[in-house]
Amino acid sequence: HSDLERTSSFTSSDELLNQICEAAIWSQRGNLHGYPEDCPHREKGGYNGDGQVIAETSMHDFDMHALYAKWINDMKDAQYDNGRIPNTSPLMLGGVGGGIAWGSAYILIPWWIHQYYEDTRLLEEHYPNMKEYMTYLENLASENDENPDEEYIINEFGGFWDSLGEWEAPV
Repeated sequence: HSDLERTSSFTSSDELLNQICEAAIWSQRGNLHGYPEDCPHREKGGYNGDGQVIAETSMHDFDMHALYAKWINDMKDAQYDNGRIPNTSPLMLGGVGGGIAWGSAYILIPWWIHQYYEDTRLLEEHYPNMKEYMTYLENLASENDENPDEEYIINEFGGFWDSLGEWEAPV
């Protein structure tokens, strides 16, 4: 796993709770090999959505600054000419699909790096590419022929795993 400094600790009077917390830490470590992975045993892909979901927790538990800066550069390198951010960075097997939750990692993680580490460099360096991604999303939304009154709804994200869950009604 990546050599990361632990920046948090947890102890309680409940030994089972302590063990659960330590297992969670080791689960995070087991999925960090230069970038956040979806799993340590099969694909080992840098799925942007998976990494984005755990990002703030990881920033509480470890010094993620350098690892995330490298991963954000991987996202930039994988960005398509039309502005789209693929669902994996580094890019693997075409990197299509995933929906907005996957691509938004490119914007959210640099913002969290600014908040947690008081570093604006990634926001500054990647701002032009972030704008390209937002333009890509805006263009997708403007193609909404199904209901022109909902001009910012994206009905078709284009590809495998088409916008996972974004079509579901609230429970």
